[in-house]
Formats: sequence, structure tokens, C-alpha cells
Amino acid sequence: MAQRWRAVVESVVNVVLTAAVLLSVVVIHKREVDGRSGLPKPRELQVNDWTGLRKSGQTIGTTSAPIQILVFADYQCPACRYLHYALRDLRLKLHDSDAFTYLHFPLPYHARALEAATGAECAAEQNTFESIQNALYSLQDSLAAMSMVRIASRAGVADLQAFSRCLGRADTSTRILVSMRAAEKIATRGTPTVIVNGWVLPGVPSLQELELRSRRVLSIKR
Repeated sequence: MAQRWRAVVESVVNVVLTAAVLLSVVVIHKREVDGRSGLPKPRELQVNDWTGLRKSGQTIGTTSAPIQILVFADYQCPACRYLHYALRDLRLKLHDSDAFTYLHFPLPYHARALEAATGAECAAEQNTFESIQNALYSLQDSLAAMSMVRIASRAGVADLQAFSRCLGRADTSTRILVSMRAAEKIATRGTPTVIVNGWVLPGVPSLQELELRSRRVLSIKR
């Protein structure tokens, strides 16, 4: 009898554990798709020496801008695409008051995320980082069917032979690795992760949230 009850209890425990794992996977997936897990947002965290992280990424804007936004992203992450367009709109609103540093954090279950990050680094060597970013996100649903050289061509990368060589260079891979280690340093758990002047924003911030935080920073700076 005792053995029978023990078997029943173990069965119930296994069902509960399985349900918990499935729930966590659903929450993580939902956050990546649209940034809204349905759970209360965690508190904002402050990152020490956050300015040093900028050396590991590609910056659009000037390092002297009062608003510095750092983004850890994956080019196959739907929520990252949403954030990309929100940040682009934010730039139009704030003009020269902000700068964005993009750091690569390709997730292992996105088949072409690492290759896309490598392509972005190679495009940066020809001063077309922003253009290839726009191309990668606009073509996100078609990445599996397009070569990185073709995407680079559409983004306006002039020297495609140099671009191709760059894709296979060891130092390019090292730059991606440095960016990923920076993500691990601040315990990044998913993409996108957004840092505004040293503060990690919870979840995937909307354009309105980004603008509110940015204008708050500007009011303090004045």
C-alpha cells in the first residue's frame, strides 16, 4: 500500500514539475515575441561601469550625447525588431540628444542570429552598420532564404568581396564573443535588454516608455 501511494505522489510531482517547465518556456517565448509576459515587471537594476560596455558594441550617435541607450539584441528576435523601430522613432523625436550602442547577444536557438551579428560587424567596417541593421530587421522573416552577402548588397555595402572575407575572419568572431561576454557580465537573461544611462529597463520598453525615461534624463542633466 505504501509503495502504491509513493508511486501516486511521485506521479503527481512529475506532472507539477512538467507543468512548471512548460509555463516558464511559454513566458520566455511570449516575452521574446511581444515583450509582454503578463507578469509584473521586475524592478530596474543599475549597472556598474556601464560606460565601459559601449566599447564592446557599435554606436550610432556620439558618446557625448546626454542620453546613452545600450541594447543587447538578436536579429532573429521578434521583440528586438519591435524595439528597433521604437528606437528609430525615438531618434526622430530627440534629434541629437541620444546615442545608441548595439551589442550582440545571438540566442543559440535562432539558427542565423550569429551569422547576422557577424554580418552587422562586417558592415560596420564599411560604415553601413545602421543600413544593414534596417535590412536585417526588415527581412527578419526571410533570413533563412537569403545569403548574408545578398543582404549586405541590399543594405548598400560597397565592397562585397571584403565583406565576404570579413565574415570568415577570426577577429570578427572575437568581437561577437566580447559582446556576448558583456551580456553575461550583467546577467542578461534574454533579448532585448535595454540600458538607459546605466539603468536596465524591465521587459521590452515601448516608444512611450523610452521617451518618458529619456526626457527625465534630459531634465536632470539641465
